[in-house]
Amino acid sequence: MKRKILLFVSAVFCAFALCACGSTDNTDDYNGLTAGDIQAAVEQTANTLLSMSAEDAQQYYEYYQSQDGGEIYAASYAQLEYNHVETITAKASGELTAVNVANYQTVSAGATLFYIDASGYESQVETVQKQIENYENNIADLQDAIATEYTRYADIAGQV
Repeated sequence: MKRKILLFVSAVFCAFALCACGSTDNTDDYNGLTAGDIQAAVEQTANTLLSMSAEDAQQYYEYYQSQDGGEIYAASYAQLEYNHVETITAKASGELTAVNVANYQTVSAGATLFYIDASGYESQVETVQKQIENYENNIADLQDAIATEYTRYADIAGQV
């Protein structure tokens, strides 16, 4: 009899366990919205943004940038793709003293992106300018030497 009761209790337990493993209809509540509602809203927003002109997109960007301190960041679970990527190389090396762009900021051609400390180059320019002055003085001295060294005077009077 104990075996029958134990077998019956085990069967009932297995039946409950199997019922608990069923599928859900994904009706989680997110402030009154379901996951499907949120997905549809995100897709509609994405389609609207993709259909905007560059001028309208810039207007919306500037508006949202002015809200909450001006920083716009991607959600932690999102993956962004850059619209256009270009490698830039400075013509001079040095320490960056200021960076004028933030992540995901739109920039225009000709905009100043960063400043490089030029103190090392200023001293190099001064050194080269001093060298140029020295070379110019040396040239003047050599021209004077040529003028006096190759000027010959007659040692005696007479006809040549």
